[in-house]
Amino acid sequence: MNGAYFSPYDREVILTMTVRSLFVGLSGLTAMGHDIDVISNNIANVNTVGFRAGRAAFDDIFYQTLFSGVGASGNQGGINPRQIGTGVRLASVDTLFTQGSSQSTGRLLDMSIEGNGFFVLVDKTNTKYLTRAGNFSLDDQGYIVDPGTGYRLIGKVASEDGVILEDQAEAPLQIDFSRNAPARSTGNVIASGNFDARIGNPTSDSEVSTAQKTTNLLGMFNEGGTPLGLINGDVIRFETGFLDLNDPPDHIQSPINLSSIDSGKGEGVLMTITSTTTMQDLQQAFNDFFSTTVRQISPGMASGIEVGFDNSTGEFQFTNTGSNSLNGVRIGLTPRGESGKPPEEANRLLGNLFVNQGDPDFTRTLNVGAEEVVRTEVIRRADSTSSIDVYDSLGNAYTVSMGLAVDTETPAATRETTVGDLQDSQGRFLIPGGVVPPKPEFSEPILDAATNTAVFTATQISNIVATQGIYSFEDGSGNLVAIRLSDGAISFNGNDFASPILSDGTIDQEFLDNGLDVTGDSMLNIPSAVNQGGGLLGDEGFTQSTTMEDLRRNIENRINAAIQQVSSHLSDIDPTTIIRLNVPAGGFTAPANLPAKPITVELTEDGSFTFRSNFGNLGSVASTNSTYLTNIANSQARGDVGAWPKDEGLGLVFDLAAKTRSVRVSTVDPGDLPATTDDFADGRVDNNYNDGGGITGFIQSVDPFGDINDVFQIGNTDYSVLDNNGDFVIGNPAALAGIQDSGVHLVALSSGAYATSDDLDDANFSGYQAFSQEATALRALFNQRGYGIAGNFDGAPGVDRTTGVPIGIVANADDPLPFEINTIHRDGQNRNMVNFQVAVPNDYRTVPNKTTGTLFFNTRGRFQSYGNAAQTPTLSFDPDNNDPLQGGVPTVQFALDLKNITYFSATSTAQMQSQDGRPMGTLDNVSITNNGEILGIFTNGDTQYLGQILLGSVNNEGGLLQVGSTLFVKGPNSGDIKTNQAGVDGLGVVKSGSLELSNVDLAQEFTRLIVAQRAYQANSRVITTGDQILTELVNLKR
Repeated sequence: MNGAYFSPYDREVILTMTVRSLFVGLSGLTAMGHDIDVISNNIANVNTVGFRAGRAAFDDIFYQTLFSGVGASGNQGGINPRQIGTGVRLASVDTLFTQGSSQSTGRLLDMSIEGNGFFVLVDKTNTKYLTRAGNFSLDDQGYIVDPGTGYRLIGKVASEDGVILEDQAEAPLQIDFSRNAPARSTGNVIASGNFDARIGNPTSDSEVSTAQKTTNLLGMFNEGGTPLGLINGDVIRFETGFLDLNDPPDHIQSPINLSSIDSGKGEGVLMTITSTTTMQDLQQAFNDFFSTTVRQISPGMASGIEVGFDNSTGEFQFTNTGSNSLNGVRIGLTPRGESGKPPEEANRLLGNLFVNQGDPDFTRTLNVGAEEVVRTEVIRRADSTSSIDVYDSLGNAYTVSMGLAVDTETPAATRETTVGDLQDSQGRFLIPGGVVPPKPEFSEPILDAATNTAVFTATQISNIVATQGIYSFEDGSGNLVAIRLSDGAISFNGNDFASPILSDGTIDQEFLDNGLDVTGDSMLNIPSAVNQGGGLLGDEGFTQSTTMEDLRRNIENRINAAIQQVSSHLSDIDPTTIIRLNVPAGGFTAPANLPAKPITVELTEDGSFTFRSNFGNLGSVASTNSTYLTNIANSQARGDVGAWPKDEGLGLVFDLAAKTRSVRVSTVDPGDLPATTDDFADGRVDNNYNDGGGITGFIQSVDPFGDINDVFQIGNTDYSVLDNNGDFVIGNPAALAGIQDSGVHLVALSSGAYATSDDLDDANFSGYQAFSQEATALRALFNQRGYGIAGNFDGAPGVDRTTGVPIGIVANADDPLPFEINTIHRDGQNRNMVNFQVAVPNDYRTVPNKTTGTLFFNTRGRFQSYGNAAQTPTLSFDPDNNDPLQGGVPTVQFALDLKNITYFSATSTAQMQSQDGRPMGTLDNVSITNNGEILGIFTNGDTQYLGQILLGSVNNEGGLLQVGSTLFVKGPNSGDIKTNQAGVDGLGVVKSGSLELSNVDLAQEFTRLIVAQRAYQANSRVITTGDQILTELVNLKR
């Protein structure tokens, strides 16, 4: 035998080895083939959006163990096992979920996920699919779909009003461009910018803006900057007013009551205000009215009254070129809405514009005499204006305009303001001259040549008195008790008033015995023989330190003290001791629930006193018994000069009062007249003898700064004077001179009449006027706010005043609001106050709310408060006066936020900047936020959520099954698909306008491909080698 010898066993081993290597090589070829398949798939999808790269992983196959090895034993070392592997197999193909590169596209529905998570799609069977490919589009129904499969993207769908509920169920997301955003009523209007603090400041050149002919009536302010608050639909009328014809036709009774003249618009009506009415329109309405009025009287007659408007001053001008006259004109408004009453503030402010400039007669009326030119008060317009559209709930737009005007009124009086500083709104002092008189003032003597007498008078403004007015109440049995506050008179059950002061100046004993006298110095303080009363401020009267609080407290306390005095003694009245008062047979019982203060008087922030009745009636009759009322009214006539008619004397009227003292003297010689003060001053009187030698009895002041009780003495030192009791000494030359002393009296300035005494009741002294009648600012102020002293303008008995406006103060227990008098001021100018006025397009039959107000700024130019209003003002108006359920428009209501307006010395820029209402809008654009919210942008500027994209996740991403189209479905080893909003629970965020590309790394894939190729070649060589070995083995047999 040639060559080596191989046993059968050897040949078997060689054969087995060779065959095994062939199969091992084959497994390598198979594995590397799979690897190349995975790599080639990755490379093929390198541009597939959202594609996740794959990676092949391999395991070795089982091993043939030739020797399992032995452990060490004794001196013999251990032997390792001998094992031969049988090849390789594909263990897994892993999907790599690493972040792919992002490509910006700018397309809304191109979306990528930065971070973990998948977009979730559903098919028509609601099977869920996951994908990272965010190249979505809309189908014909507006659903967001995968364009390759039509599967719909799911998320949370928002409600119709754009709300995404927390527990909202998943559903396919839809973008419906036919969707509407409902209209929304404006709820808030916000203003900002600066109001120029230099406007109206006396130290700057920036003047306030006066009205022009083109100024809209809805934007009027008075001279002090207070908004009038006129509204669309207001009707301007003549409240009162008379045209007095100098030569009326026989069939016409003059004067003509203008409030009853119908010029074609209604009785007394001038015009109806619309949103476009201007000053020029009002001017024309005046002229048309006067022309129509006289043409109704006589077709050829001319009124002679021409109304103009001065653009340079903001004043109306009434020019009377004829002999007729206008008297007592008061302009006002008709009632608004269903209230039945004119709007109080607007009516007052409008009426106070159309008065003679400066209101010289305190009546707050317009009076134009023959051949006279009269200017009204100055009218202002806004110093800054702006407008904005607001919306109702149906989306209708309404333009509202706001005007701002600096407040230049003099400041309101405070509790600490002293009486010498008190003024009315015209700047007139309540006490003439603005100074509490420190000494009496002397009048020129009144000389009477017929009787050789002279009256010397001294006066000193001292106090406040009630010149008329009653307080009435019912006792516990229903009896009517009335107290006349001017003189303390009492009336029971409407019978005649009986005064406690008798003709000789003493107090009626009946009143004293029954506790009904209220004239004492702690109550009404009415002068009598036993009480040298000084008025409601007490005997001391005004002092230089008397304050507004002193006025308020004294008025309140003394009136209440009088009421308590009478009411507390009613049940004690003995009918047998009273003759003049008609006491009911059953007597009286104490009134139920009589408070400690039946009348309360308060001082408001704007300087007005308010009078509120907590029990009974002040200025009216607290009874429904018509007989009582008539009797009370008929017994109210005042007996002094300027008395009101009997039916108008119930309201409480206050007046300034002066202490007066007069002395009458006469000469001994009938041919001589007493010397005058001028004679004495010029030295023509020597030792009280005039040039003719007659006794003058001249009286001079001992101490001009002393009490008025001591103000006079007889100047002639050669003659003794009358004693303090006024008794004459027989034969005394002073007595022969006829010297008499009136004593001290309290005289109301508006009446100017003495309360005469028995000593001075002859024709030359009785009824002597201490001073001519004069209206005073104080008397005018104590009337209903906006009105002055009632006057007589038509010549008929009684005063002429608007219906429903009382004379003086009236406060009833059932009045919901207190009676408010005119405002009282002090010197200076309000600073850091700006008034606003908003004009709204309300239906003319409706009344808007809160269209005016005030802004207060601090010293740093920042908003401080809304004046008396604690909160942001809320405006409301009804555009059409129709029930919304019957096709009307709901009321528009919005808060006007002005807190962002500043007050600096810089150009005015303040305006209404924004509002939150809107009309109806259609979907115009869409955006998608990072957390997947789909935000719809509508043509009306509204934005609403349309839905929210949900991202999906599983516990094991590698367990997902790929189904093509870059889609994954739940696999056996993936876990369930869970959804949540982006950005929470480890999920990534959504980026709209970009796509996530394939995460295949070509460089890496090419490298892997080379490696796989070499491995494949090597495994092929194994098979080749095995084949050669087998060949050699076969050849060995040969």
